[in-house]
Amino acid sequence: MRVFKVSYSLAMPANAEKFKSQRGELKGKKCVKFLDGKGHAKIARLTKSGDKILVETAHWHVGFEDNLGISRQLKAYTNKQASVDLADRISDLKSCRANNRPLGDSLQKFVEQMPSRVRDELIAFGLIDGRSMAAGRRLTEYIEEFEDYLTKKERGPRHIREVTETLRKIFRECGFVVWSDIAAEPLMNYLDGRRDEGRGVSKRRYNGLLGMVKQFCRWAVKQRMVVSSPIDYLDGLDNPQTDQRHHRRALGLNDFRRFLEGAMAGPRKFGLTGPERNFIYRFAAETALRNIDLRRLRVQDCDFAERKIMIEAGRTKNKQRSFVYLKPATALELKQYCKNKMPHATIFYLPDKCSRMVQFDLAGTRIVDDSGNEVLPAIPYCDGNGDYFDFHSLRHQSASLFGMNADTPEPVRQQLMRHKNAAMTRLYTHAAEDQQRAAVDALPDLAQPSREAQAKVKTGTDNDILSESCFHSAQIRANMDNGGSKSLDIDSKAAFCVGNEVAEQILIPVQSKPPMYRRLMFTSGQGRLTIQNTLMVS
Repeated sequence: MRVFKVSYSLAMPANAEKFKSQRGELKGKKCVKFLDGKGHAKIARLTKSGDKILVETAHWHVGFEDNLGISRQLKAYTNKQASVDLADRISDLKSCRANNRPLGDSLQKFVEQMPSRVRDELIAFGLIDGRSMAAGRRLTEYIEEFEDYLTKKERGPRHIREVTETLRKIFRECGFVVWSDIAAEPLMNYLDGRRDEGRGVSKRRYNGLLGMVKQFCRWAVKQRMVVSSPIDYLDGLDNPQTDQRHHRRALGLNDFRRFLEGAMAGPRKFGLTGPERNFIYRFAAETALRNIDLRRLRVQDCDFAERKIMIEAGRTKNKQRSFVYLKPATALELKQYCKNKMPHATIFYLPDKCSRMVQFDLAGTRIVDDSGNEVLPAIPYCDGNGDYFDFHSLRHQSASLFGMNADTPEPVRQQLMRHKNAAMTRLYTHAAEDQQRAAVDALPDLAQPSREAQAKVKTGTDNDILSESCFHSAQIRANMDNGGSKSLDIDSKAAFCVGNEVAEQILIPVQSKPPMYRRLMFTSGQGRLTIQNTLMVS
């Protein structure tokens, strides 16, 4: 194994000055001094004839005999030490090739990281198996093998198509052609460009794109095509839930019934009649089945006698077998729906863009009178809060309907939703507006006095609360719930009960500095009088 520089002859420069070197590698040799084209001083040896100069190449070369005894010469690097290291690695490659041994991890990594020019020459010399060398093969070939791997893992065709097309686009945009081109910096620059400081893709999509590339690289390592992944240490963005772009909502019970009625009365659209769309929506809301689950559902999966559906582990998102239970009326309707279908046939047909179908039926919820005047507007696809109601929102509808029954424990609702944890079920559960309003209206009246303050009112021991100037000879008219009125003579130090009736508050001016009002308010069901001092506003 020899590391050297190749020399070649050039014509004698016009300004060359001949001399005999007294030091260095050229000591005792005839040389010339001259200026190159850039004006830099150079020293070169003379040829034996003395009419030309010898010039060395910038790169070092490695000379060796391969495992077949053939003399080879490889152009190495401009750095001598790096060229020497390469020569040592070539010796290891010769040994592995001669003894039919696979490359060790360190040697494999060295080969992957070397320049493609050097690697291609070693492949041409037969020291490296070009068919199994990932670093030199085109990434498009590996994406095809990765696609076969996903197919054998029985991933869905739609998922496989999305992953492979996304990988091709990312590699093309980043300029990755072969494995050794994959690097963290250009990949992160590409993703940051897609993110565009929050104006582009969401955090979740950003992490998804990075995850696809990392999955591809981990697959290559697992298949022992490469030693390590060059991007395995990269992390995605934190808190993707703070950058959600498509917030979903559930409809109130009455609005959801309007939605079903609009679908029932609608025309044939998206390959489905109005009653068919109505049944699909109801079935999805009662079973919490996903879009993909509905597409895969077969007649043979249904047990109409037991009113349940068995979904095999390989056909669910979480890859776990699950059972879906049906209401009696829904089971009978589903049996009638499947009457003319073969056992292995799928039950439901769904269009590619189910959200467009939902938008169409939402528009059908608009109600007009005989004159064409709008009585009730259509339920919006996206409401004023920016929340959407699309086909996947039917799962949110399911969780919300299950949550309306207070007797249904949370673990049961989680099982019905087929969620991994209860936190996800809570995320899918929404309270309708009328439920929220009812909860607010049921709050206790915080304007009521404490028990201690009420006791003082009863006994008349607190002169700040009960003032003689306020109650002396005062008459109060209290409006009753039945529309009538009643006059009450209030004693100066007594609390009055008005039964269960509600009286409006009475403001009585008090001669004081600063000017104040004294507010009297009868509270329904309490039988007590509340008194508060309020600053007078001119």
